[in-house]
Amino acid sequence: MPIRLILCVFIGLSLFACTATGPRESEVSVAEGVTLKLTAPPVSFDGQNWFWRMTIRPPGQKQQVILAQMVINEGTLNVVMMTPAGLPLLSIEKQGQQPLSANYFVPQTQVHAASILADIQLAHWPLARVNAALSGGRLVIERGLRQLIDGQGRIVMQIQQQETELHIEHKQRGYRIRLAEIE
Repeated sequence: MPIRLILCVFIGLSLFACTATGPRESEVSVAEGVTLKLTAPPVSFDGQNWFWRMTIRPPGQKQQVILAQMVINEGTLNVVMMTPAGLPLLSIEKQGQQPLSANYFVPQTQVHAASILADIQLAHWPLARVNAALSGGRLVIERGLRQLIDGQGRIVMQIQQQETELHIEHKQRGYRIRLAEIE
């Protein structure tokens, strides 16, 4: 019996030690000179549940595939990200106007919770709501594309929604993300 208890305590402590809490951020840099205040999801999004296969192409690195699920319930947004094999990478919670809370399950992960939440807001939140939260830039819709424009009038990010896919290209930072809905 004591060996089983010791083993359970050891496993529990090992799992706890592998979890790191990220900074509680309420604002994030989305481009040089452009910041976005992280806001609560619109009330009309309550009850939404999305499941995506994310293909991320960071500059100078190999393409990465991550599975992500986002649930919005009673003004709280929860995002869980994992590898295709099911290894948890990150969980994000954003309650109302509180700063986001993030837990990283894999040390040295390349995914930044606040940036993920910012990309979600830029892609999905209503235009007026996003622009009210932006400082140093603005989001416009032109020819079906959402475009983030910096203070000098340059397009720094483009977001295109297709039927079951979303494409995000950050021209300034050099990354691309494709989100394909999984049903």
